[in-house]
Amino acid sequence: MNCAEYEEWVAADVDERSDAGAARDHRRGCPRCTALWQAHGAWRERLRSPALRQEAPPGLRTRIGALLDEAAAALTRSFGWPRRLAWASVASLALASLVLTFVGRGPSGDPVLAAYRLALDGSLPLSLTTTETAELEAFYRDHHGDDFPAHVVDLSGKGFRLVGGGVRPAGDRLARLSVYGDGVTRIVCDYQAASAYQGRLPAPGEKLFFHDSGLSFCVTRMGEEICVLVTRLPLDRFRALLRA
Repeated sequence: MNCAEYEEWVAADVDERSDAGAARDHRRGCPRCTALWQAHGAWRERLRSPALRQEAPPGLRTRIGALLDEAAAALTRSFGWPRRLAWASVASLALASLVLTFVGRGPSGDPVLAAYRLALDGSLPLSLTTTETAELEAFYRDHHGDDFPAHVVDLSGKGFRLVGGGVRPAGDRLARLSVYGDGVTRIVCDYQAASAYQGRLPAPGEKLFFHDSGLSFCVTRMGEEICVLVTRLPLDRFRALLRA
């Protein structure tokens, strides 16, 4: 196994999957891939931190119970199933739906991840709607000063056009989010200072890919700034898109 192949297996190595033996063997003898493994592990621990958990709204359990009762009654009327079997079937589907809603797609306690998800779903209010890279860069400079990252990535060569951008508070910093779309899929770009970035700093020009919590990430260092691209595309498709 070489380094390029290891990038495809790093998530399995971090998860300690039994089929990742060859990846582990390569990583143990490769400082570069060891650093990649450590970076993925650090990001995963950060994204799975208890601090990111969010309590369900009050009354949710009651509303879910009422909906399950209604659905089970409908199955009993339509198919003649015993009510206990109908309720169990509906409950299993509801549990899967809740996992997707509150874990995979729901709001996160991390304001940055919450903003990413809103932007990817088209629900984030944009400060400026534009398809012009220069116009958005000027907007960032004019409204947030010279010290605020104003660069806007050009993804037109990848088939994505600029939709616009916005600025959201994210803990102790402002997250400057530029949004791109191809009519089906969205990509969000967040620039931040390298000194404030939490994770392994890539080498200049290096693309660090990873997938977690239903999102695919590409992190690139550009001078003293870090460019984070986020999408819901599968990681292999995202990697192929950005390397094409």
